[in-house]
Amino acid sequence: MKMSETDDLEKRLDELDLSCLGDLGDAYLRKDFGPHVEALRILRNNDRDSLIKQLKANKRLLEKAVDQIAPLCVETFSDALVTLSSVNKSVEQIKGQSRSVTRIGEAADHRNEDLESSYYELAKATESLRILDLTEEVMWIRKDAQSELEHGNLVEGAGLLSRASQILATPPLNAIQALREEREGLVNQL
Repeated sequence: MKMSETDDLEKRLDELDLSCLGDLGDAYLRKDFGPHVEALRILRNNDRDSLIKQLKANKRLLEKAVDQIAPLCVETFSDALVTLSSVNKSVEQIKGQSRSVTRIGEAADHRNEDLESSYYELAKATESLRILDLTEEVMWIRKDAQSELEHGNLVEGAGLLSRASQILATPPLNAIQALREEREGLVNQL
């Protein structure tokens, strides 16, 4: 598991040698500590010079500590910004990919609708061609039957007319009302 920036900063702060800050005493840790209160305390004290000297020494100790701590905080902050920037880029990439997936899905739906529509059109065209082929076959059979009958071949002519009648009775042709007269005519010829 990757260590977070906060954990890393705390670890690195613990590794710093800030033992010199122990010499500061508790004055700077008080909740009511403030520069004005401290200045008034020093001015009221008879031993001002030694307190000012101590204050300057404390200031140097604090500056030394800040010089050690500040670069770590800046580095950690910089690392956090890089991480945040990386996360933001990843989020934007994911959003972009999501938009692409949505567009692809919409295009696929549209293509599916086109494919479905084309399939039904193909089925209709195929059925129309089948009906035309069967109708043409019936016309040729009738011509052949007429020729056989004219030449006195009654059995062959009747067989051809029977075959034409069977073709006209198939489901695609039987449903066409316009061929009703043709069916009746064949039955009457038989």
